[in-house]
Amino acid sequence: MLLGRHGDGYDVRHTTAKGIHRGVHAIHHPPLPPRSRLLSNDLPYRSRKPRSLVRLKELTAWHRFTYTQLYPAVLGSMLYDVLHITEGWGALQAVEISIALLYCIDFFYLQSDLGSDQLPQGNWRDTMLDGAIAIMFGAAYWQASDRKLFTCYTLLAVAGALIVAYHVTPNRRFLSAILPHSILTILFVCLAWFARSLDQVTWTFAVMSWLPTTWYGTYVFWLANRGLPSERFGNGY
Repeated sequence: MLLGRHGDGYDVRHTTAKGIHRGVHAIHHPPLPPRSRLLSNDLPYRSRKPRSLVRLKELTAWHRFTYTQLYPAVLGSMLYDVLHITEGWGALQAVEISIALLYCIDFFYLQSDLGSDQLPQGNWRDTMLDGAIAIMFGAAYWQASDRKLFTCYTLLAVAGALIVAYHVTPNRRFLSAILPHSILTILFVCLAWFARSLDQVTWTFAVMSWLPTTWYGTYVFWLANRGLPSERFGNGY
């Protein structure tokens, strides 16, 4: 027995045993966190408010999908097919190459000049139109591979109309942009009309299929930089 601070006696062994017991209890039973922490991120997963993993209303997700997945995927599918060189190459393959090259020119024009593949310039309208244009090009190519030339150039005419609609905006409403793309669409319509009576792919049609590609390449690599950017349609634009 030892004397305490006020002279009362206590057993050292008893006090030490109580301290050890409290330490072991604290280890196995830690104190509960404050109530504020229980109501925050420390809640169990099941008790948290569910959050959507697919955010369909965010432009960033659709923008990334269109320009980093959809456009390259369509181009990759075309190149995978057109670069499969065999002995049976002929007029049909010449048509396919013209469509694939036309799509490459459009993709290049989209990235280098328009800049809508970059989020500061992108918006919902441009992203949806570009996605639809890519799908039309891909579907048209595979229709040509199946020798359905009328359907192919009908889809390309739809793609051309979408490209024209793409440029009919206040910040792109230039005569030097709308007119060349309107001519491109007219060429697609003419080829669709010509293809409706064909039973097979001829070299005459194969040569004609390069007219839209040649025209669009001339516009993108030459006329687009020599046009009339100051002439816009309408008043106040």
